[in-house]
Amino acid sequence: MEDCEAWELPILNGVDFFPNLIQLEVSIFGGVLPALGKLKSLENLVLVGMQGLKHLFDELFGIPTTASDIVVYPALKSLDWGFMRSWEEKAVFMRKEGEEEEGCNTYNGITIMPRLSKLHIVYCLELKVIPFYMFSHELKDLRILDCPQLIGLQPSLPPLLEKLTLVKDVGVLKTSLPLLLHNNNYPNLHCFEIYESSQSSLPQGFNQLTSIRQLKFQDCEVLNFGPDDLKHLTMLEELKIIDCPILAERFIGGGEISSSSSHIYNISIEPDPINVHTGIQCDNCKMDPIVGKRYKCKDCYDEGVVSDGNGFDLCEKCYNTPSKHTYLVNQHHRKGHTFELIANRGDIPVPVHPDDASEEAKGGLVVAKSADIEEKIKLAQV
Repeated sequence: MEDCEAWELPILNGVDFFPNLIQLEVSIFGGVLPALGKLKSLENLVLVGMQGLKHLFDELFGIPTTASDIVVYPALKSLDWGFMRSWEEKAVFMRKEGEEEEGCNTYNGITIMPRLSKLHIVYCLELKVIPFYMFSHELKDLRILDCPQLIGLQPSLPPLLEKLTLVKDVGVLKTSLPLLLHNNNYPNLHCFEIYESSQSSLPQGFNQLTSIRQLKFQDCEVLNFGPDDLKHLTMLEELKIIDCPILAERFIGGGEISSSSSHIYNISIEPDPINVHTGIQCDNCKMDPIVGKRYKCKDCYDEGVVSDGNGFDLCEKCYNTPSKHTYLVNQHHRKGHTFELIANRGDIPVPVHPDDASEEAKGGLVVAKSADIEEKIKLAQV
């Protein structure tokens, strides 16, 4: 339903209207919402653009002040709520004694959204606090996008949360995460994503999240942290860095992280800088991919003495330190072979063998003077 000015839902005592309604989407609504919480079969609800709404509780549920021992939104699993420019929400609701420990969202004897597992809140510029009844104990997926006035939360995030996504300015969450009272904070939180953050550091409390397996950062221009900040993530399987220039420099090719966090086996950086030779491994130190200058042995490739299909390759450091080559490298490679320099991915290979007797061979690897190499690279790029 779009551009609604008024809507009355004919809900009568003892009569179930729309008994099979599972999904409802309402956008740009100018009137007062009916008591949608009484739709017993509703599982997916999208509410967008209710510009005049300030306090959600009374309007969204339509609960009489004398009501008790009822359940609203009994089947609701997914709630998308966004573009509410005036939504502020009351900061505190008083509960009856013992309601906090009941394991469901209970307020004054009323149970609210007991099955909610997915909550997305988008562009609510005046929102001060996320209501407790939206933090169902069943909530698994929480996404918050551009809620800059968010200054408070419930005492903790939903305890069984599996995925947390923070986008743009999320108020207090951009600097601090609320933690559980016990040591094992959010044992099911396996996926954590941050997009378009203006922060230079990870939020406080991140080092207490030990169950993360997938970690993603995108469009975070000034975010800066190192491998030591991920040491506590012993179950981390995948790290994605997309359009984060500082992080890309620190984690490029897995080089910096590999020594301290070897449990991470999938590091993805997009876009790949041009000096990352994707799919090419150094045959000596095993840097994969080679980052920086790549030295490719033309003779080994032609002779087929290396079995990986790419021939024999060295990174710049290994090329310049032949004394540290492994036995396997010395067994395959032969003194006097010709190397080709590939400075950046896609460049034309430039031979780096000596042009006259005055040039030296280093440890059996034939090299050229650096000035000659640079000149040849320039000629190859013309």
